[in-house]
Amino acid sequence: MSAFPPPQVAADSPGRASLRDQAARVLLVLAAAGALVAMISAIGTVADAGPTTRMVETWRLLGFSTFAGLFALLAYRPRYYAGVWELVIANKLTLALFGLAYGAGTKDASNVLASDGTLALLLVAAYVLSRGWRAWSTLRVIDRLTGRIDADRADPGGGSCGANFARGSPTPANSALPDR
Repeated sequence: MSAFPPPQVAADSPGRASLRDQAARVLLVLAAAGALVAMISAIGTVADAGPTTRMVETWRLLGFSTFAGLFALLAYRPRYYAGVWELVIANKLTLALFGLAYGAGTKDASNVLASDGTLALLLVAAYVLSRGWRAWSTLRVIDRLTGRIDADRADPGGGSCGANFARGSPTPANSALPDR
């Protein structure tokens, strides 16, 4: 046993993720895995679908794959994708509310309420644990580093966030982003 206390790593240091971040990532990996399993199970449903439901079943299959990807991106960099957290939470919460509103008289409404309601709660927990709202400050840091804020002041209608990246502006190597 050492006479010196172990070195402390700050929660936001790039060397190690905090326990909160790790817990949020576990929740997001579970969400991504669930969406991936749902996507795989939807393949048979699409294959068996008749002409009247084939398109809507294909749409559901692609939705599962899209959300699996979004959850994986959020797990990888939880404070990097401004607005993605809010969109996925809003989508899952709205679907759960429609499941509740449609009730027992609508096919699969109770399943949607249970699955998307649970997923919305899981996403809110991961959002709070990882402080996902800080993605907006990351976006401001990127804008400052690339000169986007000054360009927007000179041209108020000057495009969207991150437009400098689309024009080929490199990110400085020493940028102080909160996530790796």
